[in-house]
Amino acid sequence: MSNIFTFFRIYPKEYYYAKTTNHETTILKVPAKGDFTSSIEFLECKYEVPKSQLNIISTFRNKKTGKTIQFRNECRFSHGQFNGTPEAKMYIVRNTPLTELYDPL
Repeated sequence: MSNIFTFFRIYPKEYYYAKTTNHETTILKVPAKGDFTSSIEFLECKYEVPKSQLNIISTFRNKKTGKTIQFRNECRFSHGQFNGTPEAKMYIVRNTPLTELYDPL
């Protein structure tokens, strides 16, 4: 679970994340470690095997807003099946921002 905390930038105390652009200002509340499971829910983990790589798809949901975010981890060899260096890359599916998991103020 500590890797999930690190990935989502969850710390022992809650904090606020603010972002300003030319079009909007966003302020989000990021939960503390103790409140993580009451705010963010792990929904599922599934896999796909297209061609010569393994895709692991993980889905999380903000319990308060109902918004979800999916991550796709692609595990493969750099030059085809069992050829080259093993590598893994992570993508956010549908370009959903990571901030969807935090609570807007």
